[in-house]
Amino acid sequence: PGIEVFGGWGAGGLAGMAVVNGQPVIVGGHASSHPGLDIAVWLHQGDDWVRQSFDGTALAATHDLLPFPTAVAVDGSDLVIAGFAQHLGGGKVWDAAAIWVGGLAGPWKRIDLPGDAAASSAQAVSCDGERCIITGEADGALVAWSLAHGEVAPIPIPNLEAADRDVLTAVIWAGRTTLVASDGVATSTDLSTWLLFTGPSGTPIAATSSGAILYVLTTEADGSVRLWSATG
Repeated sequence: PGIEVFGGWGAGGLAGMAVVNGQPVIVGGHASSHPGLDIAVWLHQGDDWVRQSFDGTALAATHDLLPFPTAVAVDGSDLVIAGFAQHLGGGKVWDAAAIWVGGLAGPWKRIDLPGDAAASSAQAVSCDGERCIITGEADGALVAWSLAHGEVAPIPIPNLEAADRDVLTAVIWAGRTTLVASDGVATSTDLSTWLLFTGPSGTPIAATSSGAILYVLTTEADGSVRLWSATG
């Protein structure tokens, strides 16, 4: 089940936690004075978590756009919040992958991620000092984008299935960018040429690496959880 940020009236979902220049941060959703949930940022101040006000910024909901955060990472002094923007208007509703980038004091900018899918969302993000890799799904397929120096570009990756529950953060495995999906593992040194391997059985729910070893945690059809490893 989803986790509400601090629970209670007006609470939205928890997107993630981060530390920016020594400052602990919580990112999630929360109601404000207008319809819909804003993307909310809490800072740890003394013994309290204090929600910051971002009314009128790119983090706020409007009458024709609702922001939904799913994950957060730190890029230098900025937060990079992945998610999707739900667009309202013209008699239809559609979701489009987006990220929100800004410092703790702002300014904040929404960047719509390129693509022509009918529905898409960004589900995970990681940054390594040179670039951020955003992963998500578009019409049921795994997709990825890079963010560097404020510019976003799609990353051509192998055709892999994706669902919200198994879109994982990109992992650096033995010096290679690695994407783990339910139907395979793709790895690349340059983000253009990819090697595709058969992945472990089950649905991947977490992945990490330690040097040349990739670890993947999966859930099986019978509900059991397994830990897999591979040496690269």
